Amino acid sequence: MERSTIVRVHEGLHARPATRFVKLAKGFESDVELVKDGKAVSAKSSVKLMLLAVKENQEVTVRANGADAIEAIEALIGYLENPRAGLDDESEAGEGGSETAAVAL
Repeated sequence: MERSTIVRVHEGLHARPATRFVKLAKGFESDVELVKDGKAVSAKSSVKLMLLAVKENQEVTVRANGADAIEAIEALIGYLENPRAGLDDESEAGEGGSETAAVAL
C-alpha cells in the first residue's frame, strides 16, 4: 500500500527532519519506504533518507507493507504535510526548558 504527497518540511528532509521522520517510522512494525523519482529507500534509515535528497515541495510516495501499514502511511504522510504537528512533547519541552533556565539565571 502506498500514498503520494508533496513535502512541506522547510528545506526538505535534512538531518533533523530526517531523524524525526525515522523515529516516527521506527514506531511501526511494517516495512516502510520513501520513494522519490522512482528510487525507494528505507524510511527507518536517516542516512538513506538524507541521500535521497528530498527537498521542500517535491512529490514523494510513502510505501508500507505489514500489519500497521495504514497507520504508518497516515502518520508519515501527516509529518511530511505538516511537520510542526509531528513535534513530540520532548522537543517542545526542550525548547521551553532552555527558556526557563535563561529566566532563572
